[in-house]
This record gives sequence, C-alpha cells and structure tokens, in this order.
Amino acid sequence: MQIEQNVSADKPARNLLPSRRFNAARWIEHEGSRYRVSAGWFPDGRLAELFIDSDKFGTAMQANADTAAILVSLLLQHGV
Repeated sequence: MQIEQNVSADKPARNLLPSRRFNAARWIEHEGSRYRVSAGWFPDGRLAELFIDSDKFGTAMQANADTAAILVSLLLQHGV
C-alpha cells in the first residue's frame, strides 16, 4: 500500500520526526515562575520541537506555554 502526499507549491511539506531523537531539558525561571523547557532535534542537528511545562499545572500560564510550544514546533517542522 502506497501513501501519497498531496503537496502543492504554495503549501510547505512537514518534516516528520523519527520515533527516537535527541532531547535535552532545562529548568528556567521567568518573572518568578519556573518552566521546564525540553527541545528535540532532527537527525541533522536542526531544532525540531519544543515542550514547555510550568510549575503551575492547570492554569492559563500552562495553557499559554503549551500553545506556544506547539506553534513553535509546527513552524520548525514546516521549515519556518
């Protein structure tokens, strides 16, 4: 079974990530709040994804951090 990708010139293709990839995590502090930031890379060394967790789960701050990380990850995987 062959899967075709419908890619047009005006729509960039998404670079899919391998199942296993290098990931590094750090704790940072900003305006009195702590965040755990994790980053994953493509095999060629380019940044591919970002995860951000705050120390206050279930808050608007955590929801904003999640949304920002998803947006950055999608942009990176589409070559932006």
